[in-house]
Amino acid sequence: MKEAEVIDADKTGAPVKTVETSGDIFSFLKKLGNQFADGLLVFDGTSVVYANSALLELLGVSDLEELNKKHLSG
Repeated sequence: MKEAEVIDADKTGAPVKTVETSGDIFSFLKKLGNQFADGLLVFDGTSVVYANSALLELLGVSDLEELNKKHLSG
């Protein structure tokens, strides 16, 4: 397993967390479930329900619908 750093893109002063992940960002998010709400995004276990604009830009999508369709649909 690789280590992945979760960085607060809004620079709100929240601590940077280091967690283990097996690969892509979405399998990592599924492991975290809705505990991942540090200002980057909120994942309810099946879809992303909030993501800040910096993260959306980083992932190359314009909105939540595109993010979920592009990265979470089978």
